[in-house]
Amino acid sequence: MNLPLSPAALEPARPAAAPAGAGEAALFFGNGRVEIQASRLAGDDICVMEHWLPYGEGPPLHIHRDEEEFFYLVEGRMWFRVGGEDRVIEAGQCLLGPKGVAHTYAVLSPGGAHCLTITSGTDFEGLVRELSRPASGPGLPPHVAPTPEQVFALGRACARHGIEVVGAPIR
Repeated sequence: MNLPLSPAALEPARPAAAPAGAGEAALFFGNGRVEIQASRLAGDDICVMEHWLPYGEGPPLHIHRDEEEFFYLVEGRMWFRVGGEDRVIEAGQCLLGPKGVAHTYAVLSPGGAHCLTITSGTDFEGLVRELSRPASGPGLPPHVAPTPEQVFALGRACARHGIEVVGAPIR
């Protein structure tokens, strides 16, 4: 499956900001927006992050060594690859990225996607906190392609947080 990535299609969606008082302050993580609703680092039993992602967005193929990663799609359509199998999910569906199993995704819906990720550990939360910056306003950050230096820095940061990058994003 090839993802058509025309310049017009990569124009980021502009989702509404979450309601005031929901979770922590918004963060820009890559080309997406994240709000941490429950934090393992703050003593909660699980980490719940709310994500707003533009069309085409997706991480490199990676493995979480010490935590499960559960995805619930609130809005949009996403293509996942988990353990070498591809699956497309729609709003209202969920998917598990088991620890120790390589997985990645790409946002298929032109208007972007809104999803929750729920993790059982602190690895992904720590990575998001390390690489994010405070959101400068509502919606998504301006879309930028990562530089080779940023890709290298992502790999090093992942390694510090128990996440191994094992391949390229799906497109």
